[in-house]
Amino acid sequence: MNSKTYDLLIRNTNVKNMINFYAAGAAPIQRPRRQDLLNLFTSFAVDQDITIYDNGYRDEGATGIGRPSLTKYLTDYKVLVTTSYTLDGTNIADTLDGQVLVADGFNSTRTVQGETAEVMLDVMSKTHFFRYASARIPRILIPEAFLTATVG
Repeated sequence: MNSKTYDLLIRNTNVKNMINFYAAGAAPIQRPRRQDLLNLFTSFAVDQDITIYDNGYRDEGATGIGRPSLTKYLTDYKVLVTTSYTLDGTNIADTLDGQVLVADGFNSTRTVQGETAEVMLDVMSKTHFFRYASARIPRILIPEAFLTATVG
């Protein structure tokens, strides 16, 4: 989930009341901790965690600097729930190397599979530019291992 969704959860009166109900005999909490939310969400899972992720990708043609120009991977008030990386010895997803366009000469390019780095020289200004490029393509192998939920 992103930080806006997490903030909604820890400030939500219904969530606080549910945690206080299940913590009978304990002093009522004012602001839930991460562990309180984990205990509320799952009572049977052994290895669980909450990951807050605010990053995203920049659309082609998007302008600006920083997060306002990004499209978030996880939109506000959406939670992605998944299992461990393997189920019965099979990976639930993997990431493949895509193709990257790099300079091949003065006025030519070539396509390279996977991540690459290149140095470009500008002879007139005696400047060099270092560029690192990669194109990663996630592939979901077991779609049933991923679930989204709306918080609101």
